Amino acid sequence: MVELKTVSYGGWDDCLELSNDTVRLVAATAVGPRILFYGFRDGQNFFCNFPEHAGRRGGDRWLSYGGHRLWYAPETARRTYYPDNV
Repeated sequence: MVELKTVSYGGWDDCLELSNDTVRLVAATAVGPRILFYGFRDGQNFFCNFPEHAGRRGGDRWLSYGGHRLWYAPETARRTYYPDNV
């Protein structure tokens, strides 16, 4: 069975967690969309997170919060690295 709930993760209080008996995925809703965690339940995160950017939002500078940011191809510097701070 798959479960969806709102959780706190990395300083953001409004993340979505999608999980089953095997794996867990956590996505930020305040920035991104960005997947911040993917891994086995009670296991390590297969994505890197940057603690110095955790919980931040707003501003006009691009930050690499970590995880995996969702965007579409082809990548271009202007669009790919546009700040996703809100």
